[in-house]
Amino acid sequence: MMMRQLLTLTALFALSSACCLPRQYSVLLASGTFNKYSSSISQYGAINKVYYDQCNQRIRYNNPTAGFSFITDYGSNEYHSIRNGTCTTFKLRGSLKRTCTPSSFHYMKTLNFGAGALPFDILSYKRFGSTYSSGASYFISNPGCIPISYSGFYKSKTHSSLHGVVWLNFTIGISDLSVFNAPKFCRSTRTLKSMENFDIWDFIAKDFGQETKNPEEMFNTMHKETEQEERKPENKVEIKPERNDDFDGKKFLRENFGLGDFDFEDSDDE
Repeated sequence: MMMRQLLTLTALFALSSACCLPRQYSVLLASGTFNKYSSSISQYGAINKVYYDQCNQRIRYNNPTAGFSFITDYGSNEYHSIRNGTCTTFKLRGSLKRTCTPSSFHYMKTLNFGAGALPFDILSYKRFGSTYSSGASYFISNPGCIPISYSGFYKSKTHSSLHGVVWLNFTIGISDLSVFNAPKFCRSTRTLKSMENFDIWDFIAKDFGQETKNPEEMFNTMHKETEQEERKPENKVEIKPERNDDFDGKKFLRENFGLGDFDFEDSDDE
C-alpha cells in the first residue's frame, strides 16, 4: 500500500510540472555561450527577439547582432530568410509544434524567485551519446508555465560548452501580427525546406551544441540531425536523471574552464 501511494505521489509530481506555454507570445532571449576547444576558448552572446504564433502556425526570429531574421509561415508553406537587406523565400514543409515541457524533462524542486512573489519549477535532463554528453536545467514559473531561464552544458572529446538563456519581457499575445509579413523585396526560389515540428526547446538546446554561430545554419541542420539520431537508436542512449543528480558542476567548471570553486550549497532556510 505504501509503495502504491509513493508511486501515485511521484506521478502527481510529474503531472504538476508538465505544462504548455501560451499559444501566442513574444519574448527577448538573452543568451551567452562559453566554448572550449583543444587549443582555444571563445565566448559570444546575443539578444534575439522571438514572435511565436502557434494558432496561425508562424514564428519569427530576429538576431540584430548578426543582421539576420527568419520567418516560418507553415500556414502559407513559406520560409523567408532575411539577411543584410536581402530576402529569399523558400517553399516550406512542416508544422509549428506547441511549446510544452517535454516528457524527458525531470522535475527537481519548486522554489521562489526573488522575494517569493514568483514560484517556479526546476526541470532538468541529461543525454549521453556515443561521442558526447549534455544536460540542462530550466526554470519555469508555476503557475503560468512561463520560462524564466535556462542553463546547459555540452561535452565531447574536442569541445566543451556552457550556455545560458534568460527569457525577458515575455508578453502573452502579439499586438502587431504584421511582424509575420514578408518584405516586398523577397525573391522566391523553388528550393524546399523541410522543418517538421519546429520545437523551440530543441532550437535553444542546439544553440550551444552546435559549433557554428550562424543561427540559420543551426536551424536548417537541426531537424536533419534529429532524424539521423532517431534512425540510429542504438547510438543514442536516453538516461532519465534522478533527483540526486551526480553531475559535479564545480568539477566540470574547474576541469574544462579553469574556474575556481563556487558555493553551490543549498541555501534553503531551516
